[in-house]
Amino acid sequence: MNSKILEKKSNVPLILLGIYIILKPFYFFPSGNPQIADLVLVILALNVLIHPVGLRIVNIDISILLLLLLVIISLVSGVWAILLSDLSITMPILFFLLNLMLFMIVLHIIENNENALQFIFWSVTIAVLLQILLLPISFAEFKRQELFFNNPNQLGYWSVLSAAMFLYLSQKMQVSFILKVFFAAFVLIAAGLSLSKAAMISIVLLYLIYNSRNPIVIVLFIASLIGLVIFASEVEQVSNVIDRIASIGSSNDDNIEGRGFERLWTYPDYIWFGNAEGGYYRFENLIGIMKDSEIHSTLGMLFFSYGPLGISIFMLIFLRNIQKRGFETAIPFIPVFAYSMTHQGFRFSLFWLLLALVTATNLLSKQKNMQEGWDE
Repeated sequence: MNSKILEKKSNVPLILLGIYIILKPFYFFPSGNPQIADLVLVILALNVLIHPVGLRIVNIDISILLLLLLVIISLVSGVWAILLSDLSITMPILFFLLNLMLFMIVLHIIENNENALQFIFWSVTIAVLLQILLLPISFAEFKRQELFFNNPNQLGYWSVLSAAMFLYLSQKMQVSFILKVFFAAFVLIAAGLSLSKAAMISIVLLYLIYNSRNPIVIVLFIASLIGLVIFASEVEQVSNVIDRIASIGSSNDDNIEGRGFERLWTYPDYIWFGNAEGGYYRFENLIGIMKDSEIHSTLGMLFFSYGPLGISIFMLIFLRNIQKRGFETAIPFIPVFAYSMTHQGFRFSLFWLLLALVTATNLLSKQKNMQEGWDE
């Protein structure tokens, strides 16, 4: 009787996580403000605190690195907030705390529920399918669609992360080829609607890498893309996608100034300690189109905002993850980092969900191997 009650309680966080994933694409408030999905995350955190279960798979090295990164973000942001008398600079601390909380909760859920990976897989699949089904409602007259997000780049990044999680998890369970084909089509449609060049290229790269050992699938995948371009080129949105891809290298945002990198050499003294995120009025001498905004690159932002130490700790987290499992673990992050070269995705919570999935599965595999070795 008690075991059944505990089992039901352990399912509640998993269900809440699924709801969170499905609701994540729905932005009803301006960016930077809590969304409905964030409310679900808070309820999820409270549920975990009320019904705590021992978390045994946490890797000490990764935990220490995450805490060090939190200290650096807090220290740099706090110092600049005091110097500039600008409390808004401390907001990244809150974002990181929320994402760190999500990271730990996902580890907790995966360890304590054997169906967690399958449930997360289907939640990601339903989230993408739902966005496609709701296209008649969310489709706008603008060239670049954002669906229920606040801007097209959010839609593009969500598409990349959804594809990465789907393919990573599909390697660990039986998934029909038909479902893989339909999901690939849906996620490419979402990325195509955003007209994000980085997102479209990253997703194609992801599918090519995952099917590198199956040339037949690669040929069919490429042929399908070519066929879509040929037979649907007269469709306005497809034509927009073709034009967008053709403009690579010639757009205003396709250069280092357009992505905000010029501040790296214009203000080199800021780099060593870090200049924190926000307070971009400090960089009035910049001439690029992004002079009043953050660097549009995850690694570029981390390097300039939190210095060599901040970006080094961030990269060590990934190195510790792939150290034992090798290329298999690195695959889902290749397109994510490719996208992040020209877009800032550090605060996007699904990035931390992907990181948690990879971390948890790696640690559980290590734990299983150790137990099997002990049993022998």
